[in-house]
Amino acid sequence: MLSPENIPCRPIMKRTNGILFLFILPILCLCLPVQGAGYTFDFNPLLITEETYDDNIFLTSSNKRSDWITSISPGFITSLTDPRINFTLEYHPDLLYYLHNPEFDSTGHTLNFTTSAELTSRLTFSLDETYTRSNIASLEEFADTDYERDARRDAREIFNRNVVVPRLEYRFGTDNSVRLYYRNSCYRSEDPTEDDYRENYGEAQLDYWFNVKNGISLLGHFIKGNFDEDTDLISSLDITARYRYRFSPHVEIYGEYGTGASDFEEERIFLTLENGKRVVERVEDNEDYDLHKFNFGFEWQLPDNLQLEGSLGYFWRYGRGNRDEQGINSLLAIEKAINDVTLHLSWTSGYSANYFAIRDSGFSQFWRVRGDVTYNYQEKLEFRLGGAYGYEEYTDIRTTDPEEALEYLAEDGRENYTYSARAGIVYHILRHYGFLEDLSIEFEFRHIENDANTSTDRYISNRSIARATARF
Repeated sequence: MLSPENIPCRPIMKRTNGILFLFILPILCLCLPVQGAGYTFDFNPLLITEETYDDNIFLTSSNKRSDWITSISPGFITSLTDPRINFTLEYHPDLLYYLHNPEFDSTGHTLNFTTSAELTSRLTFSLDETYTRSNIASLEEFADTDYERDARRDAREIFNRNVVVPRLEYRFGTDNSVRLYYRNSCYRSEDPTEDDYRENYGEAQLDYWFNVKNGISLLGHFIKGNFDEDTDLISSLDITARYRYRFSPHVEIYGEYGTGASDFEEERIFLTLENGKRVVERVEDNEDYDLHKFNFGFEWQLPDNLQLEGSLGYFWRYGRGNRDEQGINSLLAIEKAINDVTLHLSWTSGYSANYFAIRDSGFSQFWRVRGDVTYNYQEKLEFRLGGAYGYEEYTDIRTTDPEEALEYLAEDGRENYTYSARAGIVYHILRHYGFLEDLSIEFEFRHIENDANTSTDRYISNRSIARATARF
């Protein structure tokens, strides 16, 4: 097991904590003068108990192992609000007990911190931090495209992930604004075969309307970090310009063009001499690429709470060892609210560049269909039903396992068809009863099938979850 002194992310974590303190301090100072001017402070103890049956705890295609997993999570939620400040902190340890595999018993930690401050009538600052220590088998990843991904972990070793996100927004005029966004992500696993990563992601956006009908949006992304021990992503820069036209306050069309470049660290090929000395024989730099894209789309707010959104475009990627990639970007989404029912249907296709991840897959093309239905009854009973079907083709072979790389080559790359379904019900038994703020029970079923053309990525998983939450 790695000692804390050997964890590369530790300096990042120290810097992250320092950044967090520097952001929180001025907010607290702003809060002091208004403590007597109608602020509200809440502190609510929290207890979550959960029982899960998982028929494939390692998410593998063979030698599957099932288990009953008990989770006990005592904690608290505290908040401070007034006309200018909003502050929320949630923390709870997660005590996990495996019935048939007690060697994976562990104590995890979950911390969520959010705050926002209205610095002036036009300037707003917010800060979010999420820290997770756990050994769960899947984890939602940050992928800065329309494609959402849950990563599969190959082991039940403990990992630590810390994400800090400050935001700054300046509004001038009715619809004009400038937004700045930064994300620092750090992931470290105690499994030596699992990729660790550090990411610095920055974003700037300008929305400006020349008049009621004509406007522009400029969006820029910058990424810098490293996604494993051997290769660094030096930098990635993407800029998109969008022209917007409004037919009415409810109908908008747009056209956009984006360009970007990703610069990777060169790979050094070593030659071993007779005396055992290693010298650089040559340097290869075949992963860099440029990307160009354009889209035309619309947003339409119809009567009776019906929203439509769509776009169609194309992208080209040049580079990657003289191998080019191109394809269609498309989106069609429908959302309808009828009394207590919300319906969402969507189709998306395009590309994903996922380098900072548990299983960094590099550049891929995908399409996906998704549907979700939610029903609320008198704010006490909630039903949820959803499903998705999608395809993803990976153009990069990103693995340090020689056998896995050979399998990818034998199958002419990696392809995934993913099926997922989920159903759940939540019932709030008591609310605002004595010292009990809320008592709820929840039942949930999840099914996911990853039909990959490589055995290392193929699996079927079913989970049944019963959860009780008491907030005091």
